[in-house]
Amino acid sequence: MIRWTGMNLKSCPACSSTHIGPAGKRKDGATVSRCFECGIGFLNPMPTNAEIQGFYDDYFARTDGIGYENYPRRLGTDYLDYFIWDTISSLRNPRGCSVLDVGCAFGSRVAFLQKRGMKATGVDISAEAVEHGKKRWNLDLHVGKFEDFEHEGKFDFITMIDFIEHVPVPDLWTRKIRNISNEGCVLLIHAPDFDHYSRIGERWIGYSKSYEHVLYYNRQSIKSILSTNGFSVLAERSLNLAGKTIDQTGVGNGSRSDILARTTTGLRKYRVFQNRINQIRGFAGDVLRGITWRKIMTSSSPYDSLFVIARKNP
Repeated sequence: MIRWTGMNLKSCPACSSTHIGPAGKRKDGATVSRCFECGIGFLNPMPTNAEIQGFYDDYFARTDGIGYENYPRRLGTDYLDYFIWDTISSLRNPRGCSVLDVGCAFGSRVAFLQKRGMKATGVDISAEAVEHGKKRWNLDLHVGKFEDFEHEGKFDFITMIDFIEHVPVPDLWTRKIRNISNEGCVLLIHAPDFDHYSRIGERWIGYSKSYEHVLYYNRQSIKSILSTNGFSVLAERSLNLAGKTIDQTGVGNGSRSDILARTTTGLRKYRVFQNRINQIRGFAGDVLRGITWRKIMTSSSPYDSLFVIARKNP
């Protein structure tokens, strides 16, 4: 297990409240505190910046509960990518719109969105991952911390998939998204759901894997943070993700059968038809409820995660 020196926190890293208390211990021995004002969970002691940076030196090859082992073999389009595309398409015509994928890793989601006509950009802290994506697919990827990211022009959409739980202070990403987003920019966030800890305690999956996570968000905390920083939440719900689907971006290993490929193509055509219906309805909530054929469903499973859609206020 990883051990760090850390810093003992006397106040919440999100809202600065001193009304905090213990929230259990992870299987790696790290203790977690909870803010009783905004609801966020956080490691306490909190790893130092140097220790956090060290998590990502070999992030895509680790075997100690941090990062991913043999990550390149996992590359491929998953159901969440399609869910993101369907959601974006329901809000406006995405073709020609600019999108930034924060924490893009090797860039498979960037390639997925670019192939569908978006001006897609990615940023990730791992130089190894960014270099791989740039060489393999010639993508617009940038290496570095998100708070240091610089880019010409602003973005219409920003996706932050399994990212915000890695950042020790929410202000580091909220300040940046305000600066790089166009008016009306839509933010799509996916993260572990800390509400499950309240229901099942330390048996929650969030305490038994992904030990690089330093913050734990729930609906209350993320709504509070976004509203404070000029974003209105359009929709939020739990997602039950069902894994991989056929790789539409050309980044998979090519081992799936032609029958599966034809089946997925048929489902994709059905998705287009379903999207047209949802666009007529005009409600993002209908889209979220309607897309069940991709095996993304609402439920009460302890493995569920939190998905939030928010729009930048004028």
